Amino acid sequence: MSQTFYVTAQGGDPAASAARAAALGCTTLAGGDPTGGAVSVFPSAVVTSSALSPAVFPDNAGQATLAEVAAAQAAAAAAEQTAAANQLALLAKAAAALTANQAYLGVAVPSTAQTTAQIAALTRAVDALIYLVTAQYSSTAGT
Repeated sequence: MSQTFYVTAQGGDPAASAARAAALGCTTLAGGDPTGGAVSVFPSAVVTSSALSPAVFPDNAGQATLAEVAAAQAAAAAAEQTAAANQLALLAKAAAALTANQAYLGVAVPSTAQTTAQIAALTRAVDALIYLVTAQYSSTAGT
């Protein structure tokens, strides 16, 4: 889930920071970098997402804009929707692969064509499983 922070340096004016955060559409004030290193200028507006790298907008001279923060929020929301849909698609493909594998194992003496098709199917299934295990849901290519 995406979050939007207004990141301040320690000792800043809390009231002014809260007002600026609200003006930029930030929902959370943070007294330090919530990204673990992406913020190098304080204050900054930061949009974090489980599907994208953090978007950082330095605001030390009041240069961050609501439009750019809103665009980053929209991009994060869209990427998260895509990731959720891809995760469900990958899970469905894994379940279908299990059924196909069981059917293949039921063939007493598979033909060369069946074996070749099974190798391709297994490769696609492994790709889907790798996406799932590594939590990379931006794509379902090769599955």
